[in-house]
Amino acid sequence: MQKKPRGYFEVTDDEYSSSEFVFIALSMLESRGYPGFFELMSVVEDPALIMKIIRLFYGMTIKIPPIKEFKECLQAAEYTYLDMHKHINTNLPAKSKDICQFMNITPEEEQHLLDIFDDWAKFMHDQGADVRNYMHMNRNNTKKRIDMVCKGKKWTQKNY
Repeated sequence: MQKKPRGYFEVTDDEYSSSEFVFIALSMLESRGYPGFFELMSVVEDPALIMKIIRLFYGMTIKIPPIKEFKECLQAAEYTYLDMHKHINTNLPAKSKDICQFMNITPEEEQHLLDIFDDWAKFMHDQGADVRNYMHMNRNNTKKRIDMVCKGKKWTQKNY
């Protein structure tokens, strides 16, 4: 074993992800014109996770949506999840009418959520992650809708 030079020390991964180290690093970033890290530290209390987030998104600009847009996407995600996975009983998938009743939404609100769904399905298809390939769907109309959207067509009940 080789003798270590005088004053030699090592820094562990735990030290690099300690709250003290992360606080120093992130507050330095704030001081250099990268705002939002104090808020991030107040919400994510795991310094190691913060470091992983920064490594994952390094150099990327993340656009945080307005709360209205976030709410709409959450609502569209709920509608989509219920459409793809929810059953009334073991043999009967939930239908659009059932989902609207559960979510207490109007036909106009449903159409807005379906527009978000269509945009999402097309986006995922264009990114090479077609949701039909990895997500179970109870309803054939949902599969048909995605098929139409991916072909650049607008879904209407008259299509099928």
